Amino acid sequence: MANFDEDIKRITNQVIEDGTVDSIIRENVVKGFTKAIEDSFSYGSLRDAIQNRVKTILVPFIEGYDMKDYIVKLDTILTDIVNSTCLVDNKKIMENFKELMVEPGIKEIKVSDMFEQYKKYVADHMETSGRHVEWDEHPYYDPMEVSALVEMDEKKSWSSFEYGTLDLKVEEEDQEEELGFSIRLNRYDNSSDKGYDMSYDYEMSVHGMRMLNDFEVYLLRLIRAGVKLIIDSEELEDEVIATQEPEATYE
Repeated sequence: MANFDEDIKRITNQVIEDGTVDSIIRENVVKGFTKAIEDSFSYGSLRDAIQNRVKTILVPFIEGYDMKDYIVKLDTILTDIVNSTCLVDNKKIMENFKELMVEPGIKEIKVSDMFEQYKKYVADHMETSGRHVEWDEHPYYDPMEVSALVEMDEKKSWSSFEYGTLDLKVEEEDQEEELGFSIRLNRYDNSSDKGYDMSYDYEMSVHGMRMLNDFEVYLLRLIRAGVKLIIDSEELEDEVIATQEPEATYE
């Protein structure tokens, strides 16, 4: 027991002398200040004071600022498109641009509803060449398994946001690159709004506009309108039959 007591004294002395205690205190003090400052900016009189001050300064400044040098005319954009792309590209670019400008008419969408839209996309675009043909009153291609999976990132103690990913994918690896989509999600964790903001990476250029597929246009239209994603299901699975039907053959 004597040796045990001496060990406790020795270790305690080492911890005090090597700065461990100082480090622990410093870390927790920093955490305390960080939390207090974050809370002050998130709500209360400090947040209101900052917002009012920003509005007082920025609104008159922006209203009186001459922005003519930053305004790009639509005819200039269209001329650049016509001069830099072929006729087929022009048609696709204009179609995608037109679709992106259509307001979705909703403020939120459920994962299950988006999954239904994804299934339609897969049905219309899955590769059927060499696919096995089934028969039930009429011929159809072998169904493809599809899934939707929501995975949330590990919450950081210092962050005020929740992050996650919605993966829409097919189970066949040879078509995953073409038919799979990954959508990033984020939400302020103290918000009363249960929906998540969405983001999707794509190329912001004339070439990128030409390369957008139907589902990407659908996604970007939702994102541009600030539509929130409601997670009513974290995991969904189903089978999709190709819209295209194989030609019947008779022996």
